[in-house]
Amino acid sequence: ITGTELTVEHEGRLFHLTLLVESQAGYHNLCRLLTKAHAPTRDGRDRRATQPRVPLEELAERAEGLICLTGCARQGLVPAAWADGDLGRGETLARKLRRWFTPANLRIEIQRPYWRHDHARNRWLADLARRLELRLVATGNVHSHRPDRARLQDALVAVRLGSTLVDSEPH
Repeated sequence: ITGTELTVEHEGRLFHLTLLVESQAGYHNLCRLLTKAHAPTRDGRDRRATQPRVPLEELAERAEGLICLTGCARQGLVPAAWADGDLGRGETLARKLRRWFTPANLRIEIQRPYWRHDHARNRWLADLARRLELRLVATGNVHSHRPDRARLQDALVAVRLGSTLVDSEPH
């Protein structure tokens, strides 16, 4: 499966979505989105010095051939609205994604990272999926293809953050 966890900017905040390639057009669109995310900013700043991102609205033009998951429990576009107590914003964003990706290619993502209120968040997301006639997908936060590679992933995260292994653990 080819895809990415893409950072999108919406109303001055950064959120995550997962995009999975479904077709050649989707691969083309994913490449375009990633190129845009890493391109210099309008004022010429290097994106490598900040977190690569695209404006949320950019997805409207690049949705063809991609399957979109609404984001992880912590920083996902739709789940973050629940954490903020703004359920209306979450539904509005889910409807917008539904329009861009179609019901066939949008999934409401649920996770269980064993945090307080996991069940309540997942119930709200499942209810939202029912109301919008979308499918649910349960995901985990996997960062390596084999368990023995997890230590390498931890080291790479620490290097990226310029941090120690201990301090980079939450990331």
